[in-house]
Amino acid sequence: MVIGEKEHPEILGILANANGPFMVIENKSDYKKLPDVKRVGVITQTTQSMENFISVVSYLLEKHKEIKIFNTICDETIERQKSARNIANKVDLMLV
Repeated sequence: MVIGEKEHPEILGILANANGPFMVIENKSDYKKLPDVKRVGVITQTTQSMENFISVVSYLLEKHKEIKIFNTICDETIERQKSARNIANKVDLMLV
């Protein structure tokens, strides 16, 4: 499974080069589409939010017994998201 935006160029590239079945999970609304499988491998789009990653992974941990999880979110993305949240808490309006 890949956590990310279905139409994002990075995700499209992963899917184009993948061997085997892949499913893209964007958010909680995709959970109902998850197949009932024993073993699950998880990677994420490098620009995904940590909150969405944790949300999806937490759900998967409840539903599947054997999971390999690779947090492939870029460290710089995590830092930029933290900075953006800090700034947003200090202003009335933030445009990105």
